[in-house]
Amino acid sequence: LVIALDGSPSMQLADAGLNGKQTRALRAGEVLMSLLQRTALDQVHVSIIAFYSGAKPVVVDTADMEVVRNCLNDLPLDIAFNVGQTELLEGVRQSVELAKTWQPDSATLVIVSDGDTLPDSGMPQMPRSIHRTLVVGVGDALAGKYIDGHQSRQDATTLRQLAARLKGDYFDANQKHLPSATLAMLSKSLPLRDTRERGLREAALLCI
Repeated sequence: LVIALDGSPSMQLADAGLNGKQTRALRAGEVLMSLLQRTALDQVHVSIIAFYSGAKPVVVDTADMEVVRNCLNDLPLDIAFNVGQTELLEGVRQSVELAKTWQPDSATLVIVSDGDTLPDSGMPQMPRSIHRTLVVGVGDALAGKYIDGHQSRQDATTLRQLAARLKGDYFDANQKHLPSATLAMLSKSLPLRDTRERGLREAALLCI
């Protein structure tokens, strides 16, 4: 699992979650941890690429979920970058570069952001290793928050466009967690945890 995580200052704005009082960064971490909790973690390694005015790997190929949890727990990622515009495509490029040597259909790319402008060209080609791409939006898509001289809201249009150009899917996770149908779509390259309860049939087989 490769996570491209928006670390720009706008992710610290509080307009996310059911009550609209969570920061976008906290909501992003909550949604991603929910995804990980439904994943067969013994079969998955996680990498996190943070992006803002550039892109940098934060965690590469780890199976330690405590390390991942720490990174997703509202870590101030923006301090690792120079002040500037959010480079959404740079996060995609770094993720692609990381995954390009992996086995075919072995990886899932999840991009989490509140959106930004997207250039007409420069989209990197997805390597064969990335089976599915999911773009997750956080932040209120209707009412904006004031930051750096402008109103910031989730740019759902841009995020949908990004998903389409990557031949992936977009989901607005500002108030809802990823649905089962979306997880099922990812399950070929991101194995899900078996949540079925062991019942009478298993008990009978054990006795036999």
